[in-house]
Amino acid sequence: MTRNSGANPLGRWAAWVLALIFIAAPAVFFSTPAYADSLKITKVGGLTAQVQGETRSPVALVRPAAVTLTWRVDTEDTPLAIGDRQVTIRRGHDRDNVWRAPVVRTIPGPSTEVRNHVMTWTDENVRPGETYFYQVESGRLNPLRSDTVRAAVPPAGAPAETSPGLDDRRQEYAQNISWPERLAASLIATVPNWLVNVLGLYDPVELVFMIDTEAPQQDGLPQQRDLPYLHVFTENEMQAVSTFYDGLTEFVPIWLVVAVVLLALGVLYNAANPQSKVGFREYLLGFALSMVLLKFGAQLLTFIFEVNYALVRQFLYIASPFFAQAGQGTFIELVILADENITLGDALIAFIAALCIGVLNFQYIMRKINIALLIGLIPVVAVVSIAPAKRYTIGIWFRELIANIFLQSAHAAALAFLLLIIHAAEQDSQSGSLISEAFWIKLAALLGLAGLAGLVRSIIGAETVGSGPMGTAGAMFGVAGLFALSKMLGRPGGGVPRSAGGAAAGAGAAAGAAAGTAARVGQGLGKFGLAATGAMAGGMVMGAAMDNPAAGVAIGGTLGAHGADKLIGGPGQPSGENPAGQASRQVFGRDIFAGGAMAGLQERSLSLSRPEYGAAVTEARAHVGSAQQSALAAKANLDGYKPTYDGAKARLTEMKNLYGPKAAHLEQLQSEHLPAVEKRLHAAEQQYLELLNTPEESRGASYAQEFEAAQAEHNQARAEAGKISAEIEAAPQVYQESLAAHQAAEAEYARRQQAVAQAEQGLTRDELAKEFAGIKNRQTHQTPGGIGGPQWRP
Repeated sequence: MTRNSGANPLGRWAAWVLALIFIAAPAVFFSTPAYADSLKITKVGGLTAQVQGETRSPVALVRPAAVTLTWRVDTEDTPLAIGDRQVTIRRGHDRDNVWRAPVVRTIPGPSTEVRNHVMTWTDENVRPGETYFYQVESGRLNPLRSDTVRAAVPPAGAPAETSPGLDDRRQEYAQNISWPERLAASLIATVPNWLVNVLGLYDPVELVFMIDTEAPQQDGLPQQRDLPYLHVFTENEMQAVSTFYDGLTEFVPIWLVVAVVLLALGVLYNAANPQSKVGFREYLLGFALSMVLLKFGAQLLTFIFEVNYALVRQFLYIASPFFAQAGQGTFIELVILADENITLGDALIAFIAALCIGVLNFQYIMRKINIALLIGLIPVVAVVSIAPAKRYTIGIWFRELIANIFLQSAHAAALAFLLLIIHAAEQDSQSGSLISEAFWIKLAALLGLAGLAGLVRSIIGAETVGSGPMGTAGAMFGVAGLFALSKMLGRPGGGVPRSAGGAAAGAGAAAGAAAGTAARVGQGLGKFGLAATGAMAGGMVMGAAMDNPAAGVAIGGTLGAHGADKLIGGPGQPSGENPAGQASRQVFGRDIFAGGAMAGLQERSLSLSRPEYGAAVTEARAHVGSAQQSALAAKANLDGYKPTYDGAKARLTEMKNLYGPKAAHLEQLQSEHLPAVEKRLHAAEQQYLELLNTPEESRGASYAQEFEAAQAEHNQARAEAGKISAEIEAAPQVYQESLAAHQAAEAEYARRQQAVAQAEQGLTRDELAKEFAGIKNRQTHQTPGGIGGPQWRP
């Protein structure tokens, strides 16, 4: 008891001390200057250094050398945040270790909550000819640090560095420009000034990375970071897309009923059409895809948009060294022309930069429009893609959506790399002039980003307007997406081919159709013209010889029509089609005299000319009859050989399935049947040997029967094993023999087919046209005296 009573007061005193420490420590901690104020600096960046050289008069120092630092900070009212409202400036001579350099000044930050607040401080404790490195930071535990800037103080008497973009040579040139150049520059500068100050442009950094910059823009434009819906649309824009989508969705049941009816009709038609390759399974697959797209399309889209946004944020993190200097070096600064003395070169460069930034802004406007259309047309795409012939619609829709969504990721990847290069160029450049390496990299970045859309579409496989300048322009201005929509909702060949270039791409399909129509019209006109020419010649000859031109018209028209068939008709067309005869009848009608005259020509009763003409006609008819007989004989010869060819083909098919490469039967013989028979043979041999070696005194009454049964089993197993082995060994030879027989039969069959083709070729209008052309040549009138003969004179 004594020991316990003595220990209790000590324990109570220890508990009281611990309680006081626990209560007082937070109060002391939060009462320190770093945490007593709830206003903390949350961002430090944009550090720049402007060097002022030493200025001396002949007798004294007029102005010492100095370095003026300018930076930007953000403050936020966060009571529980770990931060500070003080800004610490460090100065050293080593770029890599400036964060360890001594503190040269501590400045309190803004007293209110602000963003991008500009702070300045001038360091007058510098020596001419020295190079200093500065860094601004805020905080103690985990300080926020700006990038390191270099300030080279010129030696005494040397010219000092000036602010960026205003070097002495440019100022001297701008002050001495002539009024025509100033007038031309002011006219050209109106375009970029109007785009920036009136129309308003987003900086490419804002468009791609969806962050705020200090680039000037027109009031009223929404910030890119304020796009909560799919990181593309504002609330009102998404409401408009939803209204359009919901409106189309209300009609989907009606469309599905129509689609089901058409599906049933299509299945019924395909069931009755033996040539159709589309079955019920294809329609069912399309219906299932349609239902999946209608039910889960929006959820899948959300995931894709989030993947794109995650990629953009990753590239933003990669480019964070550049954004630590936020507020300087934005792309729109290239087109700001506030100087009164604007040079023509400045105006042209600003004009080019403004156009490139304008194209990027237009690309993202078209990207938003295309994505809105693709989302709104999900019900239409789902219903249209039910038909197997329109299944390609889903592919076009998906590739177009992916190309538009991940265009931002591609821009982010390229821009992150270029911003790091620009940041490195700005760190290395110390002249501060406008025409620096960083400036040219910015201009090249603008030119490259504008044309990146075509590369993205080519990689993904989306539709393009073409591969020439028109295709590049179409991808840059977002017109390729509209062409994809037209192809998606039209026929598969309705879009412009990807391989087409320039204006020829748009005229390809129309030119092909017009060429086919013109060819058919030209054939008809050619037949008409030759038939009319022959009729006119025949009428002149017969009219002069017999005062009756009707027969000459009929004969000349028919021969001219045959000549037209020879010149215009396609090769190999049978003479039975007689398109020239139809053209002749269309020209001259079914004249009785002409019909009788032609019948007389066919029956060798035409007595309008010399007797040998009938012999020529008879010879031609005999040639035609001989060609017909040859064709019939060749066809009969081919038909007679058809069973032999079919037998050889069937034999090859059988041997190929039994003994050909990778034949299941041969593999089964080798892997199953032969091992089983060999096992059976081995067992029979063992039994036979056991019975054979049995002593005579041990043999029973049934020994003889058992021995005979074992011997028979052994002989049967050996015979089966030999049969299977022989079949396996002979399999390659049997297969090769059947293959050789089939090849020989196929060659003979092809030879007989060729004979049939040659015989039928004798019946084509090309051969017959030669015969009748010979008749025409033999029937040419040989009038004495030529054109001046007495029969031609009145």
